Amino acid sequence: MTKEVWENLRTSPKEDGCLRWATFLDDNTTMTSKFVLTPFTITYEGQAVPMVGVGGVATLPPYRGQGGIRACFEKALPDMAQRGALFSMLYPFSNRFYRKFGYELGLQMHEWNVHLDSLTHLRPEAEVTLLEKANAGTLAPLIQGADRAFEARYNGMVRTGEKDRAWIHKANPFTDGAYTYVCHRGDTPLGYVRFRPGKEGDTRFLDVGQMVVTDRSSLQTLLHLFSVFAADYTFARFRLPVSLPVTALLAECSLGKVEVKVRETAMVRVIRARDVLQAMQPQKEVHFALRLHDDLIAENNAVFRITGDPAQGTHVDVLPCEADADADMDIRVFSQLAIRRFGAEDLPYLPVTLSTGADLSGLFYQSPGYITYPF
Repeated sequence: MTKEVWENLRTSPKEDGCLRWATFLDDNTTMTSKFVLTPFTITYEGQAVPMVGVGGVATLPPYRGQGGIRACFEKALPDMAQRGALFSMLYPFSNRFYRKFGYELGLQMHEWNVHLDSLTHLRPEAEVTLLEKANAGTLAPLIQGADRAFEARYNGMVRTGEKDRAWIHKANPFTDGAYTYVCHRGDTPLGYVRFRPGKEGDTRFLDVGQMVVTDRSSLQTLLHLFSVFAADYTFARFRLPVSLPVTALLAECSLGKVEVKVRETAMVRVIRARDVLQAMQPQKEVHFALRLHDDLIAENNAVFRITGDPAQGTHVDVLPCEADADADMDIRVFSQLAIRRFGAEDLPYLPVTLSTGADLSGLFYQSPGYITYPF
């Protein structure tokens, strides 16, 4: 699917770019279940690829447990494939519920609670500027540049547009109590942070809603920024990719000074397996056959013969399900491997059947993933 076709789908189904699926009683009037599908462009292997976000999932109480959402997924998932989406993602109310439709735990984040006195030793390595109405026009390109660099780095990140940054020109920290500090080196964007004052019991803290960093200097500079509020706040709560080595910059991680939690974010589902395999970047020469099982998207039930190397990329041939295969797995496991949550070293712990001597490490390896966009 071309970028132009995908962008057209963002606006053509409805004015808001969404597709809506629902079930009705025989009267064709009473809606019992529904969800909303929103097309996005995400980063995958450094490329921009189409993804469908699932949101607004609901069933009226009298009709729960009667298969309404299943009926919607049975129709919607093949439609996503026909429209060219490579992935679908959702924020689950229940992992068990969505596993029935091929979704699996995919992306994570770290939530940090860091006492500000663990940051006072840091020194800024760049400038920080508070966003106000008077300088919004100057800082908007820096925020956009930081977003683009950050979004291009992590599998799963939604590629945002101008409408997603409309908040910049509405920012007024002195009336709305939300503060945005932009990190930059002259005209070079490095990152930014948005936070509000928070309170838990008698403890005041910096409640960070969004934090974007693009290198070590931006991470260090924004952590230092938190420390200057130490007279008024006890700690900062912020969220970052699991892969970022935040502890390397902290003076003290013991005695309760730092708390870090792993938070599951989006569940992920591969929609077009062949296209995803061809988008995957091999680390070394690969040559193996993979059998997939998918209850809801017929095209994914096949044996995929995969060849390639780092210079030439990946080539995929589709064979009948009865063909010999070096590995056998369902779409949920493949989705986790495709989004690079796990690698070949994890295969012995996953529900995968491997032939003796099969080497999948050239294609299946871990790399950073992240998502922050709500839908």
